[in-house]
Amino acid sequence: MPRLRRDEIDFDGFLPRPKGGGWDQELVSLRFQSAFITLRRLPAHDAKFALDKLRAVWPDVPRRWTEYGAVKVSARPPVPTARAITLMQEVLDWYVTHLTPENRPEAFPADIGAICWARAAGLKWKMIIAMRSTKPKSERRGNNRVSLAFYEKETYRWLAEVLNDLGVEPRMP
Repeated sequence: MPRLRRDEIDFDGFLPRPKGGGWDQELVSLRFQSAFITLRRLPAHDAKFALDKLRAVWPDVPRRWTEYGAVKVSARPPVPTARAITLMQEVLDWYVTHLTPENRPEAFPADIGAICWARAAGLKWKMIIAMRSTKPKSERRGNNRVSLAFYEKETYRWLAEVLNDLGVEPRMP
């Protein structure tokens, strides 16, 4: 499946228009990745501005030339727009509705939703296999890179078929 870099999504969570107008496995994969990136950009609910954490009102004045650039600055990405959050919510609804044990095909592993979400998060197959190794053998059907990649690809294909059968139109700009 194609990997999506963060700079390939604009700040509304928009992706390239689908080819042919319907869902395909590549578009479903990209929507999962976009949803994860949008979720990461949401501010933490407990991140409140506290005056006691404020060190200074004005930036410190460097006293020596070696102090320039000594402080590492990290900037958070901008807060996602309402449209990006709506598209993310749509993907989370697919996850809850179609990837539950009652609704997914029996051929898929029980944790296929977690596998798809971990890949959308950018985890390597080695990490996913290590996480699944803690489960009993009966629950981790096909715990190698090839079979997991196959399950992920087939899940996206199956989700695309379900969305096309339901008549869900890809909501893109």
